[in-house]
Amino acid sequence: MRPYLLPFLLIVLLFTGCREDGETISVTTGELPVPNVVRGTVTSVVINTSGESVQDYSITGLSEINDPNPDGSLTIPSGMLDPNGTVVQVTSPGHWPETRVLMPGGDGDLRETFVLEPKVKAGTLNPAEGGTITLGDNFSVTLPENTVATTEDGEAYDGPIDVYVNHDPPEDQEEMLNSPINALAQLENGEMAALESYGMMDIALETPEGELIVLDEATPAEVRLPLKAATEANAPLEAPFWFLDPDGFWLPDGVATLAPGCYVVFIVASGGYNVDIPHPVTRLCGRFLDAGGFPLTHSPFSVNVVGGMVCGASRVDCNGEWCINVAADTPLAIIVKDPCDTSNVFIVEVDGVPANNSRDLGDIVIDLSNAAFFADVVNCEGGLVSGAAPVEIWAKGYGGNDGQYFAPDEEGRTVVSVVECDEGEVVVQAFTSDFRAASPVYRRTSEDALPQSFVVCGDLEDDEMFELSIGAEDISITELAAIYWPNNEAYNWQVRAAGLHKGDEYVVFFNFSEPQEGAFSAEDARVVIYRLAPGQELADGRVYVRPDGAINLEGTSVSSTGDEFSGNFSTTMNLQNNAAQTVEIVGVNIQASFRINL
Repeated sequence: MRPYLLPFLLIVLLFTGCREDGETISVTTGELPVPNVVRGTVTSVVINTSGESVQDYSITGLSEINDPNPDGSLTIPSGMLDPNGTVVQVTSPGHWPETRVLMPGGDGDLRETFVLEPKVKAGTLNPAEGGTITLGDNFSVTLPENTVATTEDGEAYDGPIDVYVNHDPPEDQEEMLNSPINALAQLENGEMAALESYGMMDIALETPEGELIVLDEATPAEVRLPLKAATEANAPLEAPFWFLDPDGFWLPDGVATLAPGCYVVFIVASGGYNVDIPHPVTRLCGRFLDAGGFPLTHSPFSVNVVGGMVCGASRVDCNGEWCINVAADTPLAIIVKDPCDTSNVFIVEVDGVPANNSRDLGDIVIDLSNAAFFADVVNCEGGLVSGAAPVEIWAKGYGGNDGQYFAPDEEGRTVVSVVECDEGEVVVQAFTSDFRAASPVYRRTSEDALPQSFVVCGDLEDDEMFELSIGAEDISITELAAIYWPNNEAYNWQVRAAGLHKGDEYVVFFNFSEPQEGAFSAEDARVVIYRLAPGQELADGRVYVRPDGAINLEGTSVSSTGDEFSGNFSTTMNLQNNAAQTVEIVGVNIQASFRINL
C-alpha cells in the first residue's frame, strides 16, 4: 500500500494567520471606483440550467482564462480581476446572456459556474391586432392595437412579433446569483448606486427570422412582472425601472407601477431590465468559516436590505473571503442557506455602513452541513506532484454521483469542504487530469476533521500486478492508476495501465462496475488498449478493440477491506488505426491478470 503522510503545519498557519477573530475595520475610501470593463473574448466551458455543457459561446470581460475545471466551472485568479469589480458577460446562441460583476475578496481564486438559461419563445403577437401573452399568474406581455414597429435599422415592420421572456424573481437566491444583481446603477447625475431588486427580466421582440424589433415610444409593450404576496406587501407603489447597458451598468428607463400581484412596466426594445430601488453604494468584506474553523470555500450568499429585498449576491473565494458592493446607510442582512436543508437559513445582521466606505466584518462562523478538512497532495516520495497535467481532488467520485471538485494550490494544498447531506461516508481521491497517477480512495466520516494527505502515484506498486500479453508478446506494465468514476456509463472505476515494448507505448484503459467476487457480465467491464509510437497522441495511434465489448472478466476477488481487486480476463481484439479508422489485424489474442490497489 502507498505511504500516508501528514505535512500540515504550514497549511494551518496559512489559513489561521490572516486575520484576528472578530476584527472590524471601517476604511473611508472616498467615492468607490466603478468596475473595470475589459474588452476581449476568450473561450471556456459554461453549462445550461440542466447542467449540460454549452459549446457555442463567448465570454467578454476577462483578458485571459485558464482551462475549465472538470465540472465546467472556471477558476479565476484574484489578480485577474479589478479590485473594484470586473464585468463579465457570457453569451451563446439560443440562450439568454449572463452578466456578473466579479470582485476579489482577498488573494484567493474565485470559482464560477455560468449557468445559461435557454431562450424559449413565449408566444407570437400581431402588431396590428395587438394582444396578450399570459405566462403565469400576474405575468404577461401585451401589445396594444396598431403597434408601430421597426427593425433595428429603422425599416417599418408589420409582420408577426415573436416574444421571448425570462423572469428572475427577487425571492430566489439561485436566480439572483445568476443575474446582474451586483452591477451598479448609473444615475442621471452620473453618480453610482447599489440596487435593491424587486425583480429582473430578459425580454426579446423578434421577427420569425430572429431579427430584433423596436417599438415606437407611443405604442410600447406592457409587461407585468409577478410578485409574491409577502414581497408585494412591502413594495413601493412606484419604483424606478432600469435597463442593462452593454457595459454592465443599470441605466434609468422609466417607472414601474405596483398593481395587484405585480409591477407594470413598459418597454420598446429587447434587453435586460430591472425594477429596483437605488441606494448609495458601500462595500462589505469578510470571511466565512464553519464551526471547525475551516473556510467555506465557494459558498453562495446574498445580502438583503433589512425589511426589504436583495441588494447583492455572490460566492466566496477558495479561502472563504469575499467583498461585495451593497446598499449604504441602511441595516443589512447577510443570508446563507444550508444546501442540505434550505429551510435552515443563517442570517448575519450588519448595521448600516456609510456611503463610499469599506467595512471588513472579519471572520463569520456559518455552521453548514459540510465535512471539511485540510488536504495536501504529494507524490510517492512525499514531494510535490510534478508533470504537465494538473492534479484534481474529487469528493464522492469523479464527475458523477454529485461529485465535488477541489483544486490544490501551487504548493499542493487546499481545504476540502464537502456538502454531505446524508452525514455518512465521504469518499475522496486525487489524481492527475491525464489519469497517469492517482491516490488511493480515502473513505472518511462526515464528522472527521483530521487533515488528509493524498499520495498520488502512477508507478506499479510492489504489492500490485498487471500482466498483459498481446498475441505472442508479453508487455511489461510499469504504470498503474485506478480512478473512482461512478456512473460512467455502466462503470464505476477506470484503471490506466501502461508500459513500453519494442519502442511503442501500450496504454490500457480498463473499466468495470463495482468490484465483486467471481465473474462479470459482458456489459459490466470493458478494455481498450492503445499502441502508440513515440510522441503519438491517443487519437493518432493504433488501438486494440473488441467490437462487442466482451472481455470475459472472471476469477475476481476483493480484499476484506475493499481496497484491493484482483482477477483476469481473456478475449480477442481487432487492431485498428485510430486516425485512419481502418482495421489492420483481426482476432488478436489478449490475456491479462491483475491485482490493483483501489
